[in-house]
Amino acid sequence: MNSVTVSSGTSLTANVTIGADASLGLHDVSVTTGSEQATEFVPGPLTVVSSAAALGGGPSIASISPTLGALGQTLDVAIVGQNTSFADGVSTASFSGSGITVQSTQVTDATHASAHIVIANDAGLGFRDVSVETGPEQATLRTGFQVLATPPEVCGNCTDDDGDGMVDYEDSDCCSAPASMTIKAFKFKVSKKGTPSPLTIGISVPMTGIDPTSSDVELQLSNGNGEAFCALLTHGGWSKKKKSFKFSDKTGAAGGLSIGVLNFKKKGAIANLVLTGKRIDLSRFTDPSYTATLRIGSQCATGSKRKGH
Repeated sequence: MNSVTVSSGTSLTANVTIGADASLGLHDVSVTTGSEQATEFVPGPLTVVSSAAALGGGPSIASISPTLGALGQTLDVAIVGQNTSFADGVSTASFSGSGITVQSTQVTDATHASAHIVIANDAGLGFRDVSVETGPEQATLRTGFQVLATPPEVCGNCTDDDGDGMVDYEDSDCCSAPASMTIKAFKFKVSKKGTPSPLTIGISVPMTGIDPTSSDVELQLSNGNGEAFCALLTHGGWSKKKKSFKFSDKTGAAGGLSIGVLNFKKKGAIANLVLTGKRIDLSRFTDPSYTATLRIGSQCATGSKRKGH
């Protein structure tokens, strides 16, 4: 510490010299004023990097996935290196701070590795450095991983990952500003034996500039009991027919939906979508009130309807 210049009661500038042997990674920062001590909320926030990394050369970590994890989770974190020499049985991954245990590090090639980690229930929240050491080589991604109190919502897996009662594109984590759509038709039968039954749903939705031949379509149905049905209609199943788009799937991969038609009204401002399937398993649905959520590309909309109304 060379000097401290105070600008106000909440602002100061500290002039520091970082030694050549300083530890790389996040460093705590605190300010003491008499009996008062101010500290940071998350690990860090001062990050010390090697001179090679500061100049943009040398080994580094280009990206990791996932970048988020929650207390108590066990994850496999994929690591992509740059100018690295990862070697299986030699390279070891680590996360700064306490509460994240790396149980194993597996290497695919010189620039790809995977870390199997366990996040403790009492791990500190906030950002962590991710590093991979291979002998004398160290590659680091500063503040590349974040520890959250609850799991983040994973979009497209038909699961309420963060426990807020909303699945996938019902959740603002996946769709921050959904449009309001109208469910014009909603007909299905539930077999007493629990076997798959017919379903038809007609939707009017304010979406513009959409093209299902290049963007996947996802349909979700959910009810008050938390029961969910999700179907992914990939862009490969759609074709353009004059002013409309048609969907066809005979494999059952689209949740049982087999036929779909999408056309536009009012100069393309309103999209009308009808989807049907003869073998849709809704036997577990016991609440007659339903919410439908539709995603086409980056646009999404949601609406509700009670069966028979």
